[in-house]
Parts: sequence; C-alpha cells; structure tokens
Amino acid sequence: MQNASGEIKLLSARAESADELRASEKDALENLSVLKGRRIGLEEASENLRLRLNEVESEISRHESEHSKLMEQRHTYELQAQRTDLIEEFNKLQLELEKKKVPKDRLNKTETEFQNILTEVQALETKQEGNMAVAEEKAKRLGDLQQRKKQAMDLIAEISEMQRKTEFLQQFTNALLAAQETLRKELIIAVNEVTSNVWQQIYPYQKWVSAQLEASSEDYILKLRDADGDFVSVAGFASGGERMLASLALRIAFAKVMAPNLNILILDEPTHNLDEKAISTFVDLLREKALGFLDQVFIVTHEERLAEAGDNVIRLS
Repeated sequence: MQNASGEIKLLSARAESADELRASEKDALENLSVLKGRRIGLEEASENLRLRLNEVESEISRHESEHSKLMEQRHTYELQAQRTDLIEEFNKLQLELEKKKVPKDRLNKTETEFQNILTEVQALETKQEGNMAVAEEKAKRLGDLQQRKKQAMDLIAEISEMQRKTEFLQQFTNALLAAQETLRKELIIAVNEVTSNVWQQIYPYQKWVSAQLEASSEDYILKLRDADGDFVSVAGFASGGERMLASLALRIAFAKVMAPNLNILILDEPTHNLDEKAISTFVDLLREKALGFLDQVFIVTHEERLAEAGDNVIRLS
C-alpha cells in the first residue's frame, strides 16, 4: 500500500502537470486560432497586393513608354526656337523680293507657307504644354506607385514572418497535444490500478475479478473482467449492485489519483434503482470497508438504511 501511495502521489504530480499543459494548450490553441485568422487575412491581403503590384509595374512600364515618346517629340517642339529665325528670314526675303520685284503670286505662296509653319509651331507649343503637364502628372503618379510598391514589399515580408511564427506555434501546439495524450494514458493507467485494488476489497463475490476504465478517442467505458480474463461493459452485463460498486470503485480511484490528500467522497442518491440485495451490499460496504479508503463520506439519500449506517445524520423535512 505504501508503494501504491507513492505511485498515487507521483501520478497526482503528473496530473497537475497535465492541467498546466492543458492550460498552456488552451492558450496556444486560442493564440493559434487568432493567428490563423490573421494569417488568412494577411494571405488574402498579400495576394491582393501581389495582383496590385503587377498592375503597378505594368502601369509604370506604360508610363515609361509614354515618357520616352514625349522625349522623342521634344525635337519636334524645338521648332519653336526656329520661329524667330524664320520670321527674320521671311522679312529679309520680303525685302529682297521687294527689291527684286518678285512676282506677287510667288510672294503670296511664300507668305502662305510661312503662315502654315507658324500655325504648326503654335499648335506644337500648345501640345508641348499639355504633354509637359501630363508628363509631370505621370512622374508624380510614378513616384506614388513606387512608394506603394515599397509598402507592398514590406507587407509581404511581414506576412512571411507571421507565417513563420504561425508554423512555430502550430508545432508547439502539436507538442502540447502529444504531451496531453501521453498524460491522459498515464492517468487512465493509474486510475485503473487503484480501481482494480479497490474492487478486490469491496466486491464480495468471485464473478468479476477486477474493474477498469477503457478510454478511446471518443468515449470512456467502465468494464468488468471475469475469471477467464475477458472484459465486458458494466452497462450491458452487470447487475445494479455490481454497477454501483464498479462506479464507486472508479470514483474512489479518481479521488485517490487526482486528489490524494483530499479523502472525501460525496454521493447523491447512490442507491437509486437498486434492488434490496444491492442496497444491503452498499450499506455493508459503507460500514465495513469505505472508511479504509476515505476519511469522510457524505451521502444525500431518501433510503433509511443508508441513514442508519451513517455516524451523523441530518434530516430535512
């Protein structure tokens, strides 16, 4: 029994460690949920930024092409500088024509050509002014797009860092889940050891050798083992008294493992739906054996025989 007590204390410490791990797991799961939500949002934002970045780069390329065309047209706009020279040359030609008595039709033709050139230069000046305004606007737009591109690249880097942290947190959560599963298995083993020991002391017959709790990923099933070593479910095969004893043994086992220093058991109507024999067996158990495992037992019941088995009875009318 001393070895069992030491094992129980060791398992209790492990159970406390499991509680801490479960708390850590809960926090990690909550953080992971938040980070997953942020990760999804950031991934969507990253994808939108990548698409926008492609549009920005395409627009930058188009602006650069238009800027190149504007520079090519600049040579044409330099005709403006020639206007004064043309005017002076025209005036000289006009004087020479007057001196040489150039025919009027030739003079009119030259004047018409000059007016056409002058009109073309004025049109080019107007177009140049518009193109320069467009070029300035596009240069400003280009600067804005480049700034937005830099911001997008910074955000993509931040998203990558967040994804790295999320992956680390996922690994940490997996480790917590693995630790929790290991501690759960150890807890079930410890509970079954104590349950079997208690069962052998409180069960008065030879039909069932021991009791144990079978744990799966979906449920917990209390079973009894017969003399041949086969386990069957308490719910389907045991009598009412046997089910009561098995449940009591399991509760005592959990109390001893989870709280070894708190040897108190509280039962609410434990004889409900039990036959006379099962009630009699339960009363004998309380009188002769229960206090060997527990310091105190509190029972809420309408059964007078249970009240008679108690040391202190409080009746409520």
